[in-house]
Order: sequence, then C-alpha cells, then structure tokens
Amino acid sequence: MRRLGKEKLGDYIRRVMRQKQLKLRDVERRAGGEITNGYISGIINGRIKNVSLDKLKALAKGLEVDVYELFSAAMGEARPLTEEETAYTQPDILWLLGIMQEIAASPELLKILHELVQMPAKDREIVVKVIESIGKTKRPVRRHPGRKHA
Repeated sequence: MRRLGKEKLGDYIRRVMRQKQLKLRDVERRAGGEITNGYISGIINGRIKNVSLDKLKALAKGLEVDVYELFSAAMGEARPLTEEETAYTQPDILWLLGIMQEIAASPELLKILHELVQMPAKDREIVVKVIESIGKTKRPVRRHPGRKHA
C-alpha cells in the first residue's frame, strides 16, 4: 500500500482498517491474539505512544500490511518506494480508494484534479515537478490560514 506524505500511526491504522472494512476484534484475531483490540484502540486514540517492536509486528500481521510500511508510519515517515514498486504500473486498489476518498472530501483537490485531467501530458509533467519541488522545501506552518502572526 502506498502512502501520501507523512501520516501518524493512529491515522494509518484507522485508514487501513476503514479500507479493509476491519473492526478492532478482526485485527486482534488476525494477529493471533498477539495484540489486543484495546491496545490497538489506545494507539489509534493516542493514549499509547511508545509501541514495542513486537506489538508493531503483531499489528502489521493483524492488518495484513507490510511491516516496514507500518514501521515508517510509526516513525512518522513516508517510506520511499523501491525501484520495483515504482516500476509497478497498476496501483494498489486500497491505496487508490484511499486517495479517491481524500479527493472526494476536499473541494480543493477536486478542482486541482479536474484541471490536471484537462491538461496536456507535457503540462502535467511540469506540474508534477513543481509539486515535488514544493514538497522538498520546508515551510513554517501557520496556525490560522489567512492571518499572519508576528
């Protein structure tokens, strides 16, 4: 499953469970009881922050996801795609559904996507390079959009 940007562990678990239509008890059962549904709930709700390696492995097993992807979510980092993954031409259906949900919930993303679809391929390549460039720069986060703070 591919991820967009950084995602907190709890958000990652919630998204995967939603995409796979899993309940907490389903994850616990798939993990062979190595992690309880209460513990998983604590991670999702932010009550449990320091998750052991064994619990992360059990969680990956219960969610049926790549353990390294789960580790990167736990570290708050997006795992870079391998050469093999970037060469893969057909996207993961669950990843694609997650992206579609994000787009459907955001008027800004819908507008951007609409504009991109109408662009010639050359222009889209330029847009991708600009977006990648913006993503590499570190900008301070403003607390209230539209208002500058001293």
